[in-house]
Amino acid sequence: MDLNDSVKYLAQARKEAADVRAEVEAAQAALEATTEWTTLQTEKARLARYALAESEADANLRELARSVYENSDGNKHPHPAVTVKLFDVLVYDPGQAKSYAIAHLPNALKLDARAFEKAARVLGLDFVTIVTDARATIATDLSEWVA
Repeated sequence: MDLNDSVKYLAQARKEAADVRAEVEAAQAALEATTEWTTLQTEKARLARYALAESEADANLRELARSVYENSDGNKHPHPAVTVKLFDVLVYDPGQAKSYAIAHLPNALKLDARAFEKAARVLGLDFVTIVTDARATIATDLSEWVA
């Protein structure tokens, strides 16, 4: 396939996608005009309210169970439906951790490629080469190429 045929092929694909997109949008508009759609949106809003209430109730119950555990003799089963589990959590100063990693654990550090590449463009680092990458841009409107 030569360049001209490839442009025509892309133009046709874009036209067909646009046609289908228009059909989908028309079907969506027709669907949204129905009472079923309105009912569905009302139920989705109701579901969102219940989901929020559920989330808040869940957080409150977890906090209450943790409080009961801490204020008792270590009861990990304050209710038949609730269990308190213990997890070891590391607490540390990120600055100290970074300093330690630089000195002793360089594999624990992750390169911020975007920041590095931005700086490397102006620093002139001897191990960085800037190459030109050819990239094609295609006109948005290919309607004249549709058969």
